[in-house]
Amino acid sequence: MSGVQADGGPGLKRTGLALAAGLVIVTGLGVAGLALSTRSGAAPAADVQHVDTPVEVIPADFAASVEIEDLMAGFARPRRDSLLGFEASGRVVKITADIGDRVRRGQELARLDTTTLQAQRAAMQARLRQAEAETRLAEVTVGRQKTLWEQGHQSRQRYDEASAEADARRAAEDAVKADIAQIDARLVLAVIRAPFDGVVLARGLDEGAIANPGAMVLELVETGALEAEIGVPEHEAATLQIGATYDFLTEAGEAKAVLRAVTGVVANANRAVTAVFDFVGESQPAMGAVVRLKLPRQLADQGFWTATASLTESARGLWSVYVAQPQADGGHKIEPRLVEILFAETDRSFVRGTIAPGDLIVQTGIARLAPGQWVTPQRRAPSDRSIGPAIAERATGAVAP
Repeated sequence: MSGVQADGGPGLKRTGLALAAGLVIVTGLGVAGLALSTRSGAAPAADVQHVDTPVEVIPADFAASVEIEDLMAGFARPRRDSLLGFEASGRVVKITADIGDRVRRGQELARLDTTTLQAQRAAMQARLRQAEAETRLAEVTVGRQKTLWEQGHQSRQRYDEASAEADARRAAEDAVKADIAQIDARLVLAVIRAPFDGVVLARGLDEGAIANPGAMVLELVETGALEAEIGVPEHEAATLQIGATYDFLTEAGEAKAVLRAVTGVVANANRAVTAVFDFVGESQPAMGAVVRLKLPRQLADQGFWTATASLTESARGLWSVYVAQPQADGGHKIEPRLVEILFAETDRSFVRGTIAPGDLIVQTGIARLAPGQWVTPQRRAPSDRSIGPAIAERATGAVAP
């Protein structure tokens, strides 16, 4: 045992020294390699290739102001819309018009049973003939009494009594005539006639039904005379001129209308002033169609147009656009810039903000971009749409027909 320990001691020491020397060499080589790697890697770092995403851009082209064409909606409706009915109750015996029929002014549309009225009128005619006969007799009596009085064969009292009796007979005759006139008026009211040229929109009763006083039998709307009530902001209503012609946009195209009246009162419902227009010319909208008044105005704020799709919502209700900012090595990186929307349309917006003239505004694909991302700008060709007048549809509480 002692021999083994004596022989093994120096061997182990030599082995340990060898291992230690090897570790020192390996460690030194590793440190040297790391240093070389670090030194050799510092130079290629500048040569790292970044992937640039192509994006469509337009340069920010500022304008001192922009022309805006406000569109204010309303409805084209007939100037007159009447619910026709009978003044008195009765049984409906005839209706000569139905839904969709076009009728002329004065045309008979419906009639009540007038048998009872006709009988009453016949009785009144008989009473009139009796009253007329009594009146003639009374007048003859007055003449005779006057002659006798003038000849001294009769007193003035008898003459005055005869005169009074004649007056009473004439009054009775007038009363009967008034009763006949009343019946004639009821006969006229038992017939509904078209008060104007129009088209029947609704029918409330059929033949045989008992019509109550004022109940709707037919609804008639005027044709050929359409109007529109448009709610206009107070400051713009002050610029309207009675009798002037204004342009409207309809589903069928352009139309013209003359301003007939402006109420001058701001309605509580929509905080707008009601203006009434009468459509003129051949290009008239369909009855009940949505129409839009076109009012040009100038937006006196400096800004530039950009695609509405280029706007992204930012913090605290603000908006931003992405700018392709040039870098020192010639590339471009995405930078967000805050903007304020001065006016917005469906496909474009007029904005201002932390943008310099000529900055490249990214127009599409912002959902796949992020700040700091490398991009390759591709300029979009300008179009007529980018320089045309702005169109804004104003919600002013149009009155439904």
